[in-house]
Amino acid sequence: MKNLIIAREREKAELERLMNEPTAQMLAVYGRRRTGKTFPYWHDNQNSPRVNSWRGRAFEDVCFVHQQQVKRAVGIDGVQAEVYPWHATGDAASPGAQIDMLIDRADRVMNLCEMKFTQSDYVISKDYDERLRNKIAALQEMTRSKRNVQVVLVTTYGLKQNMYSGRVQRVVTLEDLFG
Repeated sequence: MKNLIIAREREKAELERLMNEPTAQMLAVYGRRRTGKTFPYWHDNQNSPRVNSWRGRAFEDVCFVHQQQVKRAVGIDGVQAEVYPWHATGDAASPGAQIDMLIDRADRVMNLCEMKFTQSDYVISKDYDERLRNKIAALQEMTRSKRNVQVVLVTTYGLKQNMYSGRVQRVVTLEDLFG
């Protein structure tokens, strides 16, 4: 990177700092020969898979930074718990699973938290409901746990009620994180 930016020590230091951040960052570079290029990028790519993927990862990072507010919204801020992402690699016998945030509580309950960044209320489809059931089964099988698993949806605006939304015990929104 140092060869790409010449005689701009402050800018190079800031770029280095941003690149080493543990959370997702989006950086728009502007200045000589860059003016006007930020707007067309966002205008042309606002719903692209790359930008949507970045939004999702950034939202997960925000949720981890605010895990105490997530616990408070779920009603377990006084319960001792470990909070971490969880995954299991699949094989021929069973599929793998990835859980955005697992709250492993001392009261023998696990909160399986799924983070979803959306522009409106999140809608659980038949396919996603099946994936949730598979995640619960994989978690219980891989951890050999008899703990109760409760599904928590952490999303920007809320959950649209439908025939598949009953699996979610709690919904946490941006308002809960920042309100």
